[in-house]
Amino acid sequence: MTELEQIERDITAVRDSILIAMRAPDVGSLYAAFKTRRQASLDLYRRDLAELVVKREDLRALTRH
Repeated sequence: MTELEQIERDITAVRDSILIAMRAPDVGSLYAAFKTRRQASLDLYRRDLAELVVKREDLRALTRH
């Protein structure tokens, strides 16, 4: 598997994690700590996704030249 293929798989996995975290119930009775952890997880997933997309674009640019 090439590095680009691995990054594509990682992007898919992180996107799936974001969807799962977003589907978690947002019930007013949930503990504030849970809501904070969920938001922190979403922020981390989104940051990871952004980094992977940049890596993917860099690799694609290198393969075009």
